[in-house]
Amino acid sequence: MDFSKYKKFRRIYPKLRLSWTLYLLYIRRDWVGIWNYLIGSYSPGTKSQNIGIETHEWIKKKGYKKILGIDRLLPIFELKESTPVKQEKKIIKDYDYYSIVSIPDLYTEKIVVDWKSGKMNGYEQQMQLYMWMIGKDCENGFLVATKPIYKGDKLKTVQAGKVFQYRRSEKSDIWENVFETIAQDIINNLKNFDKYLAESGCDI
Repeated sequence: MDFSKYKKFRRIYPKLRLSWTLYLLYIRRDWVGIWNYLIGSYSPGTKSQNIGIETHEWIKKKGYKKILGIDRLLPIFELKESTPVKQEKKIIKDYDYYSIVSIPDLYTEKIVVDWKSGKMNGYEQQMQLYMWMIGKDCENGFLVATKPIYKGDKLKTVQAGKVFQYRRSEKSDIWENVFETIAQDIINNLKNFDKYLAESGCDI
């Protein structure tokens, strides 16, 4: 598939760039959201999501070991001082005309951890996707509630709360077929995408 006419959009050229965010838009059949995502203008921007972004940035900058209460969780994660850990490192699975991209908050070859400052329900599929992206040895996903603590308007620290654990599903390989379907559907709808660009005044 030749996407050269869309060179200005990094999520389309040279390959479609698929992700968890795009998957959520797709299952809602939100094609306007999908088009906005692909051209880089999609931004949820709710108050709770902005707090979540700020919390993640704090953890990324300070390091996960600075989270209050994290010490009690490290044995659960089976993390030791010598364990190689990756924090917000991009994972890419490449296919002929699309790539799947994930950026887990924290992971090793065997576990993945995701920080959540809002609601804790509805994320099992995201954890399953992360485990599949990391590899066959990743068998446990942990969703950790993180409470941002402010002093005035400034985020001072982050505290760890309850933890949900998810075991890798036996059907985790389904994600390859899921994203193949999404990629094909986007390609089949590129005429509508071109129409959307023209109506929104966005030049190709």
